Amino acid sequence: MLLKNYYGTGHFSLDNYISMVSGQATQPDTQSDCPLYDNMTGKVDTSWNLWTNKDYGQLVSAAGANAAPGTNGCVYPSSVQTLFNQLDAAHVSWKGYAQDLGNTDTGSNTHDAGAQYCGAPYASPGPTGSTAYPNPGSSDAHDAVCHGNNLSGGWASPTTPNAPVNYTGGLYASDLFLEHVIPEIESSPAFKDGGLIDITFDEAFPPFTYSGNSVANSTIVAPDAQTSVASDTAGENLFGRNVHYEPTGPNTPLAKSASGQELYPGPGDNSYVDRPANCVAQTVPSKPAGSCLLGGGSNPPGARTDATATAASGSTVITDNAAVATDKGRSVTGNGIPGGSYVGTVTDTPVTATQPNQDGGTVDAGSFTLVSASGHPVAATGPVSGVTLGAQTPATDPLYDYGDATNGGGDTGSVLISPYIKPGSVSTTYYNHYSWLRTMEDLFSVSKASPGLDGKGHLAYAAQPGLVPFGTDVFTNPRGYGSGGGPHVASAGVLGAAAAARQVPDR
Repeated sequence: MLLKNYYGTGHFSLDNYISMVSGQATQPDTQSDCPLYDNMTGKVDTSWNLWTNKDYGQLVSAAGANAAPGTNGCVYPSSVQTLFNQLDAAHVSWKGYAQDLGNTDTGSNTHDAGAQYCGAPYASPGPTGSTAYPNPGSSDAHDAVCHGNNLSGGWASPTTPNAPVNYTGGLYASDLFLEHVIPEIESSPAFKDGGLIDITFDEAFPPFTYSGNSVANSTIVAPDAQTSVASDTAGENLFGRNVHYEPTGPNTPLAKSASGQELYPGPGDNSYVDRPANCVAQTVPSKPAGSCLLGGGSNPPGARTDATATAASGSTVITDNAAVATDKGRSVTGNGIPGGSYVGTVTDTPVTATQPNQDGGTVDAGSFTLVSASGHPVAATGPVSGVTLGAQTPATDPLYDYGDATNGGGDTGSVLISPYIKPGSVSTTYYNHYSWLRTMEDLFSVSKASPGLDGKGHLAYAAQPGLVPFGTDVFTNPRGYGSGGGPHVASAGVLGAAAAARQVPDR
């Protein structure tokens, strides 16, 4: 089952994990992956009910919605319940596995804690390596911290000894991991007895190729703020209708000034939208209406020197591995660069990684065409060196946007495998992490032991009125494999979800 419209709830990672298991909305500190391991103080809002109070069931930070970054905290109090508390109360066993949890940080990047090798196979067998093909212990889908990119691949093995070894990460590495581990799960007695495999992601941002962490030249989408905002939206299904919406929560303000300027970039925290230069840090009390608060973006880029950019005399193409799609239109100066030159079309070619670790290196071979103000090619007057790209302004920065909120985590998609699903099924219903939580609560029948906010076993924003869990569009084979129909718990859960879907109009 492919869920074509499954949405993340924010950026970057931690806030999505929290939303998925507790229904708590994203907030600035969890969106920044917890820069400070501090307790989050406050109380759960239980005033009125879900129909009259959109913050019902949310922990309201004592620091306030406009608190300075790092002061909301990341460690929630025990008063905030999770799916794991519900499963414990219902006497349902569970286990969690977290990559590198407890290992020491080996680098400055917050995503590489404890990871000695990235993506594909270890360099050699031994205590920290494996000769298995592929080696599931070394797969990592974080494309931002790996050599290579998501589009290249290669693997030397006993059957293909001459194949190139690619130590790339991202989707290529995760595909190798899934290719190895999914058949193992499918062959287990537990899966055959009504199991469900759910392959999902915390966030999505299709224009990720705006940056240098993968193929930096976007050929699929326009490299501009409008495409970025449109791609970074939210989605869920309320009362049978797909909506590009998710509740913001009490700890992330979302408001506009009288002139229509977004006072805060929204729960999506989009780092690929640039905001006005007069944005200020969040403070308590909040800044007056009309102020632009920091969060989710940066000022238009200043001048940048690409010291390794080179070209021969007479060339119209500058080799520059630092060039990205959004540099188009920037002024260019340097040795051998004629006056009045600008960045034209940017091209980046994938490069296969040559090292298994995460220490430096570029992920593409970049270049750009040197053009005049009218867009015509311009030839270098001598050997090119010391290239500087001019600063961008709100008028020239393609990622500049002051008036649009980035209201979600983007359309990640999700893949589900189960005896209760016909292979090859597709659903276009909008779901998100809150929908997922509501589905798990229903499937495992936790309501008796853990009534939740609505008395039906749903926590926080999983209890939104009208929120649709996975239904008959997802569980397309309700009888399961064979004639047995699977275990009672799974059968009851699936039928319950299907019944809930039938009660929703215009499904």
